[in-house]
Amino acid sequence: MYLVSVIIPYYNRGETLPRALDSVLAQTLKDLEIILVNDGSTDQSEQVVEDYIRHHQNARFKHLTQVNLGPSVARNEGVRQAQSKYIAFLDSDDSWEPTKLEVQIDYMEKNPDIAITGTNYCIVKDHKWPRYPLKPEMLEANYYRMLFKIVFVATTVVIRSNVFLRENLWFRVGKEQGEDILLFLQILRRHRGVRFSTPLATIFKLDYGEKDCLTSDLSKLLECERENLRVLYSENGQSDKKISRLLFFVLHYFYFLKHVKRVLKNRWNTRKYGDRH
Repeated sequence: MYLVSVIIPYYNRGETLPRALDSVLAQTLKDLEIILVNDGSTDQSEQVVEDYIRHHQNARFKHLTQVNLGPSVARNEGVRQAQSKYIAFLDSDDSWEPTKLEVQIDYMEKNPDIAITGTNYCIVKDHKWPRYPLKPEMLEANYYRMLFKIVFVATTVVIRSNVFLRENLWFRVGKEQGEDILLFLQILRRHRGVRFSTPLATIFKLDYGEKDCLTSDLSKLLECERENLRVLYSENGQSDKKISRLLFFVLHYFYFLKHVKRVLKNRWNTRKYGDRH
């Protein structure tokens, strides 16, 4: 039994996986296992992972392989294979700061009513900048707030494993985008969560619009957000935190306005960073 299981799904990320894995092994919290899930890669990624494991035999690895079924299936399988109190997710092209897990786990150990934590993160393109404001030092991850503004991204979150195993909350299979946001909202509907304002992760792409990323199709991203809303609305009977008819329609059109803003910003990013951003 470990304190933390770090789950890293990957698909054709042979170039970035060593950076992600190095950041996990550099963690100040050492009581962890690393579960890698190959989601049907067609490049050299699997061999890169096997070579890395062979050269780091003191670390605890599990290396799973599946046909290409998407990140939801890969993450869910990683959780099922985990033997830990906490689950942390890291995307295969991102990295962590050394104290990330220590900060989050220490807080969750002292606050057993907190089911999920996340952190601020830095985006790296032509320069490096934090995604969210640095003040206040901690943000309460309110369910209704997150309906309007994303509070967590997958590569920063730590979740208590019993949320999955006892409450039967999982990444929704079949969703191409937004499956992580839906799960985080479902968790916040039942539990408390917080986000630390210190950037403890680094993401080497913009939040949306990058080619070869799941969020590249902004129209599909909009539809996935609206689909999440419909799912949450259909689950009203399972929670005291209801989405009223009025709130449903307000959010429906709010997501459209957010989509327009994304399109305009993506055009600006294309001019600044080029076709591939």
